[in-house]
Formats: sequence, C-alpha cells, structure tokens
Amino acid sequence: DVLIMQPLSRRRVEEYLLTSRRPANQMLCRELTNKHLFDLAAAPWILIKMIEQAQNNVYPKSRAEALQNMFQEMLAKQFPENDNRREWAEESLYRIAYQMYQQRERTWNEEQVFAVMADVRQYRDYNLDSLYTALIDCGILSRTIPANVRFARRGLHAFCCAEAIARMDFNERYHVIDDITASLGRLTRLRWWQPVLILLSGLVDNPNDLLRAIDFGIDMTEGQQLFVMARCLLEIDPKRVDANVRDNVVNALIWRLHGETERRVDRRARAANFLGQLNATAAADNLARIALSIDLPEETNQSEAADLLPGTLQSEPNDIPGAGDSLVRLEAAMALAEIMSTQYTELKEIADEYTERGYVVVAELYRVLELWMKKDVAGLARRLRRPDAHPGIRAISSYALGNIGTSRANGLLIATFFEANETVETKIPANLRWALT
Repeated sequence: DVLIMQPLSRRRVEEYLLTSRRPANQMLCRELTNKHLFDLAAAPWILIKMIEQAQNNVYPKSRAEALQNMFQEMLAKQFPENDNRREWAEESLYRIAYQMYQQRERTWNEEQVFAVMADVRQYRDYNLDSLYTALIDCGILSRTIPANVRFARRGLHAFCCAEAIARMDFNERYHVIDDITASLGRLTRLRWWQPVLILLSGLVDNPNDLLRAIDFGIDMTEGQQLFVMARCLLEIDPKRVDANVRDNVVNALIWRLHGETERRVDRRARAANFLGQLNATAAADNLARIALSIDLPEETNQSEAADLLPGTLQSEPNDIPGAGDSLVRLEAAMALAEIMSTQYTELKEIADEYTERGYVVVAELYRVLELWMKKDVAGLARRLRRPDAHPGIRAISSYALGNIGTSRANGLLIATFFEANETVETKIPANLRWALT
C-alpha cells in the first residue's frame, strides 16, 4: 500500500498548532511565523519532527538549522556519538548528495554509492556493507527498484548538498557557486538548484558573497532569480546582510509589483508576498496602491482628495475585474498586514500622514489592517457591508474575513455575496465579487 500525503497549507498548520492547547505547539507556531518556515512545515514528516523537538524546547531558527537537527537525529539512530564511523557516514552522504546534484540525478545505483563511500574510507578500517545498511536503516537513504538508491527526503538531499558546498575551501566554493549561478537563467536549472542555494545562504559564513553571485550579470526586473535572492534573505539573519544588497532586492520587488512593469500575475503576487515577509516598510505606499487599486500621487489638493473619501467614489477607473487582479490585491493586503504586525509604529505614521493630506481611504485601509490583526470579525463585517465604502476597503475586508476563516466570518462572506446580487441597487463591484469568491 502507498500513502500519498499532500503538503499542508499554512492555515491548516496554524489551526492544528494553535488548537492543540499545548504551549510548546503554540510557541512553535510563533517561531514558524517569525522565521518564515511554514513552507517547510508544509511537509507532514517535517512538521511531526518539529513538534517532537518542540516538546524538548528545541525550535527552528532557520531552514538550514531545522533540517540539520533532523539529519543529526536520524543519523544518531545508527551512529551514536561514540561511533567512529559517524564522521565518515556524514562525509559520505554529503559527497553523494553533491555529486548527484551535479549530475542532476535523484537516484544512483549501488555501485556509484559504494564508489563514493570507498573514496571517503580510503585506508580506514570499517566495513562498507555495514555502513551502507546503517544509512538505509536510519532513514536518510532509501532503496528503490531495481537496486537503486535515493535520498528518502528531497529536503535532506538538498541539505546534504548545501553542507558539502559550505564545507569546501573558499576557492573551490567560489568556483562551484559561480558555475551554479551562471546557469540560473534556465528555469529548469533554477528550480533544481533553488533549494540548495536557500539552505547554503544559511550555512556559509558570508552570505553576501552568495547573494552577489546570484545577482551578478542578471536583470532583476526579469526572470525568477530575484525571488531566489528574496528567499535567501529570509534565511539569513538580517544583521548579516549588506544593506545595499537588501535594498536592491526590495527595490526590484517593488518594481515588479505593477502590471505596467511585470505582466505575469503570479510574479506580481510573489513580489507582494516577499515584500511582506521582508517587512519592507519602503514598499508600504506601493502595496497600498495595489491593495486599493488607486493612484497615490506625491502631492494632492482638496479636489483630488475628495475622490478618495468614502462614499464619494463614482467609478472604478483602475478596477480590473478578474481573478488575477484579485490575487495580487490579496497578496498586497496580506503583505501590509504582515509588515504592520512587526512595524506598527512606522505604518501608523504613514497612515497619519495620509490622513493629514486628505487621503482618508488610506487611513481607513490601515484601520482595516488593525482589525484584521485583532481578528475583529464584527468591525470587518461593518466595513464589508457598507455600500458607500470605498470598493478597495470592502474587498480587503472580505480578504481579512476569509483569512480569519471562522464559521462566523465565512457565513458573513457567503451572506454578503448572495445578498449583494439579489437586486441592482445592492449589486457589488466586480473587484469585490472576485474578492468574495
């Protein structure tokens, strides 16, 4: 029998951890949020390991550290600390993983595996057959049919490869990274090496060299290398990142938020998502523009401001009634909410500034974000059901209620959708209709 387990959504992981009523699980949920590791916890086997470690007060500080802890724990099943073979078992796994990645293969035959293990052993006195069996039994390697071998988990495969590169001397590592990053213009190569590069950024002493290598010779306003760099930034302690490198990434993400400069909706949505995870307060204005689907010129006058007051908007010139537009607006709103959760004072100052300039709708946006953070279903429902409210505010209120996801919040969304389509007078704008669905 084969059991196929699908990746878990962030909401499912949060719901499970927070409703378990175990302090360790609730703390784990906070750490996954702070370290941006919900995509890693989406794998059920990794989530189970994290929960087990949380019971011992061990929480992941980075993606690399989380996989390293799991790797060492699995290795210890067959190689205790006093076993002299443990060091050579690790070295064998690192070399096997690196060479498989270089050859772009997921499986090897046993002859290839034994050749690497023999090269590591050299003249040391231990049996290769028993070492090979132990690597299978501890769950890191797995036999396949016919007589092939693979890493049991792709995450462990990527980690062992990243560890192999991190352990190289500077010159060798420089040339390896240069060869890898030079090939990232091809989508297949980028997808192949991305998990290794992300883990490597958390393992090397100077991650800025790696980031510059990815950046060198590419146009960050095109392709997907920018998103690899953004994910690497999330893996690294912000104190270790060169400010210029981070600013370049943030500016490029802002550039790719807009339909005029990035035509692909999925990439615009990814740009918004990364700006939120990076807590990029410099992107707040642009995210607000996208979330509300309005223009925010540098200067304003009373006649311009009047067009942005709740209840006075007569048309939606920038509204694009489609699922793609709704996706980007949702990601922009969620990015603002994430930034606000850690940079509340700075965003509050921005909201106050817009209020003084007459942009009441922007100030209202930040009030909606506050309600979202507090999970205030009643307050969000009032803004959703106000027919004279700005369509962008109503749409973001619906996103927030959907994100909260309680039975009451979902019921309000369903009721609003059906009520609003019963008569011409209550018919909702296209963008809100997409938001509700």
